[in-house]
Amino acid sequence: MSAKIILIKTVTGLIGIAVGALYAIIGSIGFTQFILIGNWNFPWGLIAAIIGFSALAIGVRLLCDRYTACFCGVGAWLILLVFSSIKIGGSVVIEANILGIIWILAVPVATVAAVAFPFTFSLKVSKTHNKL
Repeated sequence: MSAKIILIKTVTGLIGIAVGALYAIIGSIGFTQFILIGNWNFPWGLIAAIIGFSALAIGVRLLCDRYTACFCGVGAWLILLVFSSIKIGGSVVIEANILGIIWILAVPVATVAAVAFPFTFSLKVSKTHNKL
């Protein structure tokens, strides 16, 4: 591998970590939102966060490669570890209730599913297509 390819993969990996971390921050804030339907609190924030991160991971996998999607999941997972740990003042962003556990486990499941996806979309142009 040339130095240029290594540089490109390193930069895309760092961008993947940053994008995954950013979405984990947004999802961790929004996953606790509910809407009252009849007598039942519907956790629309959790469902939106899981669908959003899954779409992000699959989109990164389809447009880039496996490594970038994996780095995206690693960045999100690191933020979730920081947010779920007890801070000095005793505060926790992601509580250890059922919603928090589902959110913390959904991120690696979505990442593994995206990385295991069998192919990427690539635009391949045939050289013989436009010949007369």
